[in-house]
Amino acid sequence: MVNVQKCPACFSKDVKKVFTEFGLSVLGCDACGHLFSLSPVDQDYDGYFGKEVGLDAVQTAAQAHDKLFDDFLSNVLPKKNTGKLLDVGCGYGFFVKTMLEKTAWQVWGVETSPVAVMIAEKELGLKTVVHGAVETAELPKPFDVVTMFDVLEHVPSPDRLLTAAGRLLEPGGLLFIHTPNAAVQLIKARVKCLFHGGVKPGRHYLEAQDHVNVYSQKSIKKVLLRNGFDDIVFLHLRPLQIVSGSRAGYKLLLKNCWHYFSVACSALTSNRVNLDNLFVLAVKK
Repeated sequence: MVNVQKCPACFSKDVKKVFTEFGLSVLGCDACGHLFSLSPVDQDYDGYFGKEVGLDAVQTAAQAHDKLFDDFLSNVLPKKNTGKLLDVGCGYGFFVKTMLEKTAWQVWGVETSPVAVMIAEKELGLKTVVHGAVETAELPKPFDVVTMFDVLEHVPSPDRLLTAAGRLLEPGGLLFIHTPNAAVQLIKARVKCLFHGGVKPGRHYLEAQDHVNVYSQKSIKKVLLRNGFDDIVFLHLRPLQIVSGSRAGYKLLLKNCWHYFSVACSALTSNRVNLDNLFVLAVKK
């Protein structure tokens, strides 16, 4: 047992080391199933996108998001002609651009990485991507919808981020989160270790250096409820169409097959078993 650490999701001390990745310990909470690493990541870390990005890589990444974003527009976005949406941690601005092109909504993005903001402005031609932290950025609040695609796992303090998101939302506004699923990620990491004969450089396991919090359904519910959100539901959207930088090959086929298997498991168990990534929709009280 690790007695000096508390679970950042439920604050339980009932945590233990469940994985080690390149010298970093990953702890698991027996109370809520949450995973968290001891990586010293800053809350507003801005170096995730590096210093130089090729245009080809940007275009490949943009195309990989198409199905995920289309599912969001069809299944998540409120059925009304217009509204205001903020994409938190918008990266290069792919989702902002999709929303502007395919809907009549007013859309903004906020991003801590100056490199990503530069790409959004220069390569995608976006004018509503703001550089800075969501807590302090000048944004035209309130919003009807706030989205976080692959953001929450990078943040050491989820409460700080979710409190800020709540302040930006109208009462009854929607928060959408896409983040890895602890129930699946730890098993995958352990299977890869068995297959590779241990943790090997150049391989992806829990990505503990960047993914400091990996949520279970139970842990993300706890965090959302205490930060003023309710009516929490878990959805299934198609995954990113890319694996290890490639948009082709058997790995992508397996990824998509796993997604549909996860959807079937969820349906057969009345949503008690979720083997997919977490796609979470919550309402601001």
